[in-house]
Amino acid sequence: MNKRFTRSELGAKTKLELRHIARDCGVEFDNGTQGSELIERILQAQQQQQATVEVKAQPAGMARQGIDALDDDEEEDDDDVQGEKKITVQCGAASLDVIAAGQTVAQLREQLREALNIGQAFVPRVNGLTANANSVLSPGDSLEFVKPSGDKAARSR
Repeated sequence: MNKRFTRSELGAKTKLELRHIARDCGVEFDNGTQGSELIERILQAQQQQQATVEVKAQPAGMARQGIDALDDDEEEDDDDVQGEKKITVQCGAASLDVIAAGQTVAQLREQLREALNIGQAFVPRVNGLTANANSVLSPGDSLEFVKPSGDKAARSR
């Protein structure tokens, strides 16, 4: 999502427009979700996305959580930073390069849960393969949290 909407801008949108914006923001909803609820969820998603941008801009806050973010202006092929190795962590459109080799998937999930908006049901994948919570990350690994696909036919109403 590139454009940030205000509450009044969202209030002027049709329900169909709100649904498109919600999808772009990664907001979950169903046909029964009211327009006012969509607005609240979109605003919350925007705030979480803004928090992710702020985390990227302020890696010192992440260092207190046991991980360090890499600045975007650092050389991409320089995997060795301060004697440690970087790992790319991604959830949806949000992505961070962090120094976290040796940590488990569960540790990173907890540390980056709010910054990357990682849902509890999201499935972790390391280097494209499904991983469990106890998987230890190695230098250069790519960790992605993937939202499981829905099975609408299996839901009971």
